[in-house]
This record gives sequence, C-alpha cells and structure tokens, in this order.
Amino acid sequence: MRTSFEEFLVETLGAPAESFPCALGVRVRLARNLAGMPFPCRADAAVRSAAAEKIAAAAERLPAFGDAFRFDVPLLSAPRRNFLVERHFISPDLDGAGSGVLISRFRDAALMFNEEDHLRLQVFAGGNDFGAAWAKAREIDRALAETLDFAFSEKYGFLTSCPTNAGTGLRISVMLHLPGFVMEGQMEKILRALDAVGLTARGCFGEDSETRGCIFQISNEHTLGISEAETLALMRRWTDDIVEQELAARRRIFARERGRFADRIARAYGTLRFAVALSSDEATELLSLLRAACDANLFPAGTRERVDELLLETGSAHIACRASLRGEFCDAERENLLRGRMFRETLSAVRPPRFPDFLK
Repeated sequence: MRTSFEEFLVETLGAPAESFPCALGVRVRLARNLAGMPFPCRADAAVRSAAAEKIAAAAERLPAFGDAFRFDVPLLSAPRRNFLVERHFISPDLDGAGSGVLISRFRDAALMFNEEDHLRLQVFAGGNDFGAAWAKAREIDRALAETLDFAFSEKYGFLTSCPTNAGTGLRISVMLHLPGFVMEGQMEKILRALDAVGLTARGCFGEDSETRGCIFQISNEHTLGISEAETLALMRRWTDDIVEQELAARRRIFARERGRFADRIARAYGTLRFAVALSSDEATELLSLLRAACDANLFPAGTRERVDELLLETGSAHIACRASLRGEFCDAERENLLRGRMFRETLSAVRPPRFPDFLK
C-alpha cells in the first residue's frame, strides 16, 4: 500500500485517455455495509475508523488492489481532495472520521470508506464498456465477501444507509456527451423518457452537480426489486438508443446549420489555442464544441483523445496540483493563466479545423 500523494499525482497526470464517440466512460458502483456495525451516519469516530481498517485490510489482500494507494481524506488539502473528486475516485461529500479511499495501481477501481455507507466499491472502464466494468466489480465484491460479513436481508437484499440503494446496491453510470440534443432543445424530452424507465441524468459529478459542456451522467435509479443482470441490460439498451439518437441529431444540425456550426468550431479552436487566460467553465464549453467537431471528422485522427485529456486535466484541482508539483503558487487568477498556457502548448500540435466539404 502506498500513501504518497505526490507519487500518485506523477503516475496519474498525463495518463493516456480512452476516447469514444459520445461516451466518455462507465462507472459501476456497489454500496455495502458491515453487519453488526452502525452505519456511518450513526457511528462515532472509533466505529467509523474500525470499519475502514477492516475493509482496507481485506481489500489490500486482493490482486486488484496490489500496490494500491490509500489516502485519509480529512488529512488532504482542498486541492488534493478536489483532484480525487475530478477523477471520480471520491464523492464531494466524503469527509469526517474514518473517511478515505483506496485506489488501484491502474486507477480502474477504488474503494471509498465511510461515505453514506461503510464501503462504496467503484470500477471504471472507457467508453460504454459496461461488461468489463461489471465483471471486475462483481469479482472484487465476491472476493471481499469471503472475509467481510455484509449487512444483508433476505427480504431487502443488501442494507444501505439510504433506502434507494438497498437491494443490489448497484449503480451503473455512463458519462455521455450530448451536444446534439442540447442544440436541438431535446434534453427535457430525453430526461422525461429516462425517468419513465427508471433512469436519471445528472451533471458530471452526480447528484446536485451542474451540467457543463453538454456532458451528462446517466444512471439507474432503482436497486430494489431489479436484478444486476436486468440493470445492466437496461443501461446497455438505453445508452445505445441515446447514442444513436444523439448522432442523428448532430447530422441534422450539420445539414441545417453548416456555416454557423463551422464558425462556432473555428472560434472555439481559436480561443483555446491563443487565449492567455481561461476559466474552467469557459474551457469546458469550448472543448465540448471541439469534441463534437472531432466526431464530425473536422480534426485529424487522435484529436478527440487530446480533447478528452484536456477536459479532465484542466479542471481547477488538476491545475492546482500540477502547479504544486512544480512548486508554483496558484490562486484563482494564476489558475486561469496556467490553464491558458496548457491549452496553447497542447493545441499547438493540433492543426486548425478544416472544412473541405463541410461548407459546400
């Protein structure tokens, strides 16, 4: 087990990103509690710490968490804590005695201790690869169950602090980039359709988070009375349908508003390529346009991967932590300057968008 955050940053920053049209990644999350112990919301500091140590000891024996990183969240500075939030390893609400995280060496799995529940197991995969993420999560869950006694009811399934997580405790999420729906004003219709089948759409960081850059997190709402296989099938079916409709919406926009769309892409590229200072919100909105342009083949192959890396690595906490590694001071004004510099340096290797047939 490793506890150096500097070492974690060096290994994590700049890691290549997988990139797929529309889908930015999948997360499978399982909520579990230890039998015979009060849930975190009712437990004192000693009980919460004991639960964390018990879970960590069991996890560290598993191959999936060999040479893993472990951090006590209350001991982290705000930028470091927010770095983990931006990477989706922890939730913004993780705090208090005994709260922490265990992150696998390859950053494809993480265990949160003492958020709403004693344990939140998370597994990540690129694109919309639900199968790979679920298979790994199930394997880790079963291995943990060999040494940990989880709170379980024959009637209600796995018991959780919030009743909406009881049953399977399974929450599957996919991050989707949906500029076509947003530009056509269709998101309200999509949200109603999702709600009707037991799915929901939120911002990038889950419940109560804002939506930026036309990026939505789609996940299942129900975990009680529905099996893991049914949840997986529901997410696959609706994700495929949403992606198909999103691409159709983009084709309609390209056909109807070629000149206007091309102008917005060129302006977005120019701003990101040459601006001296950029805020996080502005950069995200402009990157959303570049990502849509990549899917329309207006940039060379491989550009979307760079765009996806920039979406992640130009977050406020990423900028601050990168600066700290270099020993640089970083307040809000400096953050925007550093973000602008990062875009100028990265996009200098990306040729401007070309519209050979697009404006005919």
